[in-house]
Amino acid sequence: MLNVTKLPPIFAQQEEGAQVLISSSIGSEGRNFQFAKDLVLFNLPDNPDLLEQSIGRLDRIGQKNDIQIYVPCFNLSAQQMLAEWYHKGLNAFEETCPMGTAIFRELGEELQQFLQKPELSAQFDDFVAKTYKRQQYLKAELEKGQDRLLELNSNGGEAAQQLANDIAKEDNNPQLVNFALSLFDVIGVEQEDLGEQSIVISPTGHMLVPDFPGLSEDGTTITFNRELALMREEVEFLTWDHPMIRNGIDLITSGDIGKSAISLLVNNKLPAGTLLLEALYVVEAQAPKGLNLTRFLPPTPIRVLVDNKGNNIAPQVSFAGLERQLKPVNKQMANKIAKMARADIEKLIKASEKAVEPQVQQVIETAKFEANSKLKAELHRLESLKMVNKNIRADEVEALEQQLNASLAQLETANYRLDSLRVIVSNKA
Repeated sequence: MLNVTKLPPIFAQQEEGAQVLISSSIGSEGRNFQFAKDLVLFNLPDNPDLLEQSIGRLDRIGQKNDIQIYVPCFNLSAQQMLAEWYHKGLNAFEETCPMGTAIFRELGEELQQFLQKPELSAQFDDFVAKTYKRQQYLKAELEKGQDRLLELNSNGGEAAQQLANDIAKEDNNPQLVNFALSLFDVIGVEQEDLGEQSIVISPTGHMLVPDFPGLSEDGTTITFNRELALMREEVEFLTWDHPMIRNGIDLITSGDIGKSAISLLVNNKLPAGTLLLEALYVVEAQAPKGLNLTRFLPPTPIRVLVDNKGNNIAPQVSFAGLERQLKPVNKQMANKIAKMARADIEKLIKASEKAVEPQVQQVIETAKFEANSKLKAELHRLESLKMVNKNIRADEVEALEQQLNASLAQLETANYRLDSLRVIVSNKA
């Protein structure tokens, strides 16, 4: 007998996986079984919430089929009456039943009387009809309700479909896979391909840091496949927002690795020895964490590419296009170039600062507009709630007003810093 909270991944495997899982009522909590589509309930719970939770183990994100629910029972038994009450009274097998708990509180005692005396089946039909009438009334009341907070943060139609399409596109983008594997190589994390689109990453003795966040001592299984991660809870699903990726990026960008470089540009159209400077600036606001300003102004990179005349040609020359034409320079040669061209490099850095300043102001103004719009909407909602809800205190409204003013003030003082640079020297083929 297996503990359901420690089920091995064999239950989620598409091939050679288990075909049947038999569980006690503990199976209705904690685990996700969206890879299954048939649910047999030998013992119905007498609480609608528990029934919905049991069905919810299968009816969740990743489920591709209609769930088939089976309730075996004897004729004129308590189990049959309970199944009929759920089905004809609450419609709990066909759709979610948010009013189930409220109805159970009202009619639970009467329901128990029928379950204890199944011979009262003649009156039970009237009880089911009364339950259904109450269910329809509460359902209509819920549908008439309005939640302004939900309206502010909800969307649908074309915008929602576009968001879903963008997420699906990112899921199939190999760029993340290549980046993550390269990142783990740089950090010094060991990688072992397990097949079935999963990889085990383990710490080593030559990592850049003693402990890498999210990586256990025994190793961590990761995947870039959303469906696999949904079926196997012990597997970490890596996205651009996953803490491992974000912490890895922070580890590299906050250190000295990759902050400066010198490269050779092979281009016959440029005179040999022409200097270019590629600089990466980061716009950010230093503010108290409580303001959560990163939702309006996350650390925002701005790329500048200045030629020997101080012109910013980044809009005309993409990073990827330039990267394909560059060749590395050995360390000894790079040191010589840096010493010989130091004065010119300093001039190019000043030119890059002049070029980046208008873009920085545009980023800050956009962040201020977004902060003002969203925080004022929240403030308006809170003021509207205060008019109809005495539990909303005046100091809550005042605190939100202060947050709005403080956020705009901190964004006004946002600045930029030079994060990294690359000196590029042209040469003939």
